[in-house]
Amino acid sequence: MKRRNFFSIFRTVLVYAAILLAASASEGVDMQEGEWEYTSEVVMEGMPFAIPPTKTRQCLTKKDIVPEPESEKDKDCIVKDQQISGNTVKWTVICKDKDGTSEGKGVITYSGSSYKGTMKMTMTDKKGSTEQMTIKMSGKHLGPCTKETIAAKKEMEKQLTEGKNKSEQALKQFEEDKAKRKKEAEAIIARVKVPDEDKNACVFDTESQEKNKGCESSVGILNIKDGWWEVKKELATVSGSEGQKFYSSGQQENKGIILTQERPFDMHIGDGCGGEKIVVKRSGNKLTWRHKCDYPGGGKYTTTKELKGGITFSGESYDGGIIEKLYSNGKEQSTTYTKLTGNYLRGRAYTAQKRAYTSSDRQETISDKTKDAVGNPVKSIKKLFGW
Repeated sequence: MKRRNFFSIFRTVLVYAAILLAASASEGVDMQEGEWEYTSEVVMEGMPFAIPPTKTRQCLTKKDIVPEPESEKDKDCIVKDQQISGNTVKWTVICKDKDGTSEGKGVITYSGSSYKGTMKMTMTDKKGSTEQMTIKMSGKHLGPCTKETIAAKKEMEKQLTEGKNKSEQALKQFEEDKAKRKKEAEAIIARVKVPDEDKNACVFDTESQEKNKGCESSVGILNIKDGWWEVKKELATVSGSEGQKFYSSGQQENKGIILTQERPFDMHIGDGCGGEKIVVKRSGNKLTWRHKCDYPGGGKYTTTKELKGGITFSGESYDGGIIEKLYSNGKEQSTTYTKLTGNYLRGRAYTAQKRAYTSSDRQETISDKTKDAVGNPVKSIKKLFGW
């Protein structure tokens, strides 16, 4: 997540709180109407520096007792569960933008010529990673409203009805989109099957043919057709707690990938937390990998990745999956499920050179004959006519 989004989200949630709470504000709230100066400060754990507080002046009345920042109204935010009890105002806001979803719970308590409050927010990006921050708010009464703030106040009142209607429509759309995302994600999750890792599996080196001699000798030749493949990854991420889960899904597809006995992988395995290589094992036509690591940095917070994955080949296709879990200080934050599928398209325009370690009954490849003809054309002609 980018720091600039913190301030954008902060401004937006207060705007919508002001619009929706205005219609239900209680005349009994102990606050002085007029010009107010309010201060807001963002506090976020793990930030290497302090974010300076911001100050804004605004005309407040008992109809709009939540201060409105100087910002345009974000149509992708919804305020719900607003409550007023005595001198305390509470609300919940949900925001959605191109980077993800945010949910915040705010509370403000007035005491005549001042107020104090906080908002706690949880932000979830498209990958399911979460960040939390707290916004501290305070304000003081300065005196009567100025002409400028009165004009701004009238404009706000003009937009109250329109803003409320849009928010109700947005809330309905948000709930529909949320249900749709959940359904799509759950459909992918149900299809993710990670093959078990056999006890007799041998280590398969994805970068060295020579190192795989022993593995092929013990478990046989991988049943894969060398050539161009269409490969697809379908991803679904679940993050958050049981009370508030967030779902997202997506798909990656590539129809121009060459897969071979030596390199039967494409964009599947990845790296460990510090870039370390993940060990792949093979048994028959099954390739599996298991890995657990902590991201470098240490300190107060520890992020751990735990994954298991695997694919099974059957000549002209493969099927498999990956389940990756992220933990923060031992507490699960998100789980990403990946469905893996591949289908053979056609042979390559060229063939790999004859493998030194292949079994004796394999036939000489086309590339061997071609190389022999280029190296000794007279010999190849004799072979052709049987001389």
